[in-house]
Amino acid sequence: MTKLPFYEKVGYAMGDAAANLVWRGALAYLAVFYTDTFGLTAAAAAMLFLVVRLSDGVTDIIMGMIADRTNTKWGKFRPWILWSTPFLALFMILCFTTPELNYTGKLIYAYVTYIGLTIAYTLNNVPYSALMGVMTPSDTERTSLSGFRFAGAFAGGLLVMGFLPDLVVYFGGGNDAMGYKYTMYLFAVILVVLMVITFTSTKERITPEIDESVSLKSELCDLLKNLPFIILPLLSVTLFFYYRDIYSGIFFFLVMVSMWLLIKRLIKKTGWQYERDTKRYG
Repeated sequence: MTKLPFYEKVGYAMGDAAANLVWRGALAYLAVFYTDTFGLTAAAAAMLFLVVRLSDGVTDIIMGMIADRTNTKWGKFRPWILWSTPFLALFMILCFTTPELNYTGKLIYAYVTYIGLTIAYTLNNVPYSALMGVMTPSDTERTSLSGFRFAGAFAGGLLVMGFLPDLVVYFGGGNDAMGYKYTMYLFAVILVVLMVITFTSTKERITPEIDESVSLKSELCDLLKNLPFIILPLLSVTLFFYYRDIYSGIFFFLVMVSMWLLIKRLIKKTGWQYERDTKRYG
């Protein structure tokens, strides 16, 4: 059994602490920042979150495909943690920066920076999540590593939830726009330091087997064909929780029933093909 050293577990946990500076900040405060400080309407901010989060579900899948095919002297997943960190820190700052623009310009700026933040987060967090599976073959050590990761995530979230409002007041001195920007400067520095610790203190010991006969291009084509089956359920859930009216409820119900019938049919078809192949080849 490959027993991981304590420092490596702590180093891995630092990555989720850093990620939660972004995740908790965006989740808990970005909507408030957009409406109260940045100057967007609540409807515009809600639509922004809707559009970006729908696209995020697709980019996660694509990033997983790319990371699986990455081969460097540092491994498959660790390099992406290092490469994506500067962009993650940059877009975290940009998202909480208020430029001198008109309303349309601010709306475009918000879309560009928030999309940039989610892409940078995907480039960082998808490989980070996969890293645990290649650090050790031991289920016991992976369970222990998950515990350390949870502790790191909790610490990062606690830092944001406990100190961000006070830091905005401290740095802003009554100017919330300035306060948010300088607070994000501080969080960006902490994020970079923690991510570098994760990169330098962890090691990939397992090389996952990849089916080389299937190219990235063919997988992307398959994803494109199945894109409606990914987008529609996400869209129906989001619209239902946003509008909460009879029309969004009906749309949600119809999509869920359609997905259930489709999955049931695919399972039945797969079972029939398995029985056929079993009889044919013994």
